[in-house]
This record gives sequence, structure tokens and C-alpha cells, in this order.
Amino acid sequence: MDMTTIVSKQNLPSSENSQQHQKAEKFYQALQADYPNMTITLTGHSLGGFLALYVACRQRLEATVYNAPDPCQLLDDMPQNQQLKLKNYRHAYDAMGNFAGNGTGAEIFSNRRFVLARTPFVYHGIASWRFDPNGKIER
Repeated sequence: MDMTTIVSKQNLPSSENSQQHQKAEKFYQALQADYPNMTITLTGHSLGGFLALYVACRQRLEATVYNAPDPCQLLDDMPQNQQLKLKNYRHAYDAMGNFAGNGTGAEIFSNRRFVLARTPFVYHGIASWRFDPNGKIER
């Protein structure tokens, strides 16, 4: 089953009555209800990573994201000592991905530098990440 089919059959909130982070959590809850034995993996880049971290914190799940702003400002009611397995791989020079601090404690910085980087946005793109032959990130 593809994501379009899954999304269209769910009664998810519309843009008029819900924020993206609330939609993401409701989407996760709908998937979990329809597929209770499925392992759901949370990942994303930038805004997608922000939403994945938010859902992971609220639902006490693991998440691996890239260059994501931290959703801690939306998690005031969450206990600080959750001991979740959260990974937010960031470039030190990425102004967008480093926005909002590290309230979730997920931050892992890359050591990579781009000699010819003309703008800080070079560090924000998902294409700036490299992986070894086993799929592990090269920091």
C-alpha cells in the first residue's frame, strides 16, 4: 500500500483546523491503529525532521533526522528525562537546521566543512550528507 492510499483513507485534520505538527501526530496514530504490528520508523530532513522529532517525543519513539530545527518549544508539557533515542544530525554552519536550540538533546554535529561554500544554505541541503557502503552516516 502506498502513502497516498493510506493518507486518503484516513480522516486527518484539514489545514483549517490543525497545525502541521498535530497532523503529523494524528497521521502516526492512524497508521499505528491500522497496522498495530508494523514497526514505524520516523525520519526526515528540515521540516520533515522537525515533525518526526515532535512525534517521536510525544509518542516516545526513536527518530533519526537531518538538519532539523528542534521542536522543544512545542513540547513544554513533556518530561525532560524521557531517555528517547533521538538523533538530529546537523552541520555546525547550518543556520536553519540549528534554529531553536537543542531542547530534545538529539543534536549530533557533523565535522564536514565545504571549502567553496558561498552561502550558509549549502550546509542545509540533504545532499550535503554522505553515507558509507553500509548505510552509516559519514560525519
